[in-house]
Amino acid sequence: MGLWDKITSAFKMPDIQGILTEKLGDEPYLAHTIVLASTSKGIENVSIGPKFKSVSDVASDAIKGGVNSALDARHLQGAPGSIARQLPVTPTPIVLLLGGDSLSFWEFGMGEKRHNPPLLGRVARSDVASITDTGKRTARGHIRLTFHDGSFADYQSTVDPGEQFWAAADAFGGPAQETAPPA
Repeated sequence: MGLWDKITSAFKMPDIQGILTEKLGDEPYLAHTIVLASTSKGIENVSIGPKFKSVSDVASDAIKGGVNSALDARHLQGAPGSIARQLPVTPTPIVLLLGGDSLSFWEFGMGEKRHNPPLLGRVARSDVASITDTGKRTARGHIRLTFHDGSFADYQSTVDPGEQFWAAADAFGGPAQETAPPA
């Protein structure tokens, strides 16, 4: 392998659908999209070195905290321990996968370059009440995952999910649909 091949292979995008299909094993692949959590729970600003705060910084942080709490309340609902409260909240994009028996979250890394993504979370299809488009096209909300325990979480898609995703999402709530053979 020459130098040019090494350079291009380092930047090659993985086949996300192929990798996810392999990860699912016997479970059928339905669709996926790339999302960001619409809530800031669990995400904190990280700084390097000591940070000295002025009075205005403290006031600004308090205001941001109040705004984030209000936004979190609109995009993440459920009692502690509910399904929505257990979903991954990361500062980087993750892949939301709809499989035949579950929905799951996978981390392909920044720029979706990871060829062996770790599983971040999985929810049984029977626990999902609905997957809907919130209609928002801003940085806070797009896909709402609602669960039978009454909880919900919103995720912003970073790309248009497409017709395949929404067709799978429309049929997703509740148990997998069995089709009877023609009579």
